[in-house]
Amino acid sequence: MIRALAIGALVSLVVVVIAVAQPFEPSKPAASASGPTAVPAGDPVAAQPLFAQRCASCHGQGGGGGGVGPNITKVTATAALAKIAAGGGVMPANLATGQDAADIAAFVDTLDGSPQAGTTTAAGATSAATTAPTTTAAATASAEARRALRQVSSDLRKGQSQINVLTQHTAFLEQALADNNVFNVRFHAEHLANITLGEPIRDLDGNGEASNPGDGVGLLGEGGYVAEATAPFVTIANDPTVPEQDRDRAVRAQDSVDLMERRLGTVVRQAEAAAKVAHATDARAEIRRIRAAVDDVRTTYALLRDSLQTYAFS
Repeated sequence: MIRALAIGALVSLVVVVIAVAQPFEPSKPAASASGPTAVPAGDPVAAQPLFAQRCASCHGQGGGGGGVGPNITKVTATAALAKIAAGGGVMPANLATGQDAADIAAFVDTLDGSPQAGTTTAAGATSAATTAPTTTAAATASAEARRALRQVSSDLRKGQSQINVLTQHTAFLEQALADNNVFNVRFHAEHLANITLGEPIRDLDGNGEASNPGDGVGLLGEGGYVAEATAPFVTIANDPTVPEQDRDRAVRAQDSVDLMERRLGTVVRQAEAAAKVAHATDARAEIRRIRAAVDDVRTTYALLRDSLQTYAFS
């Protein structure tokens, strides 16, 4: 018995010595002779609805956290792509793959306000060579296409102030709810609806005065900065003289405009309801939906404006 115990102790000692001398290292996969598998360049505009569906519930609409996920506003596209593939915590591996993963990674890279550049590869490499816009057809792009790009750039630039006002008054509305101030809940709900739709402004809260802190043009409706963005993108998308990659961007931009119009429609409907509540707390659900919709619009609007700088013609 004693001899058996001694032998066992000796074997254990030998195992420990070997383990210390040769620490375990997981074997690395052999590198492909052809290098990492390239993934098409990510498109942050196309990724916005994907991020909202798959990521925002954990990381927040702007990536700042607030759910079970951490703040990702400083994460690069390379790191984001690797994390999407590997997963971690409550996030499953391969939450998105292929082009969707590349697009989401590109979107994450813009959350700190910096433009996304480069083609992200499955191995996390970024190739600057693939980011240069193709200018083959730029010299012959039609006057109509160039005019359309200038028009949409001007409209979105002017509309930014109304996006800022919309965001500001959403915060006012939330503060009124926190203060249990039904007068201000109804007052700021009226403002939100009128900022979004523009003139003619309406007296929604029933105080005898229609009020609108916006510029009267609005974001939806005739002449609205978002509503008017569709036509120029249609012109660019259907112009054969425009580089193909720019036509593709214009098609995706139409989807972004459509998304913003739906979200702004939500703002109007919920604001109209909140402007008529009897008690401040009766507007709690409407205000929550307004915040989510405004955050979506603000993010999409910023990405759409940034994307205009990537067109190969002007």
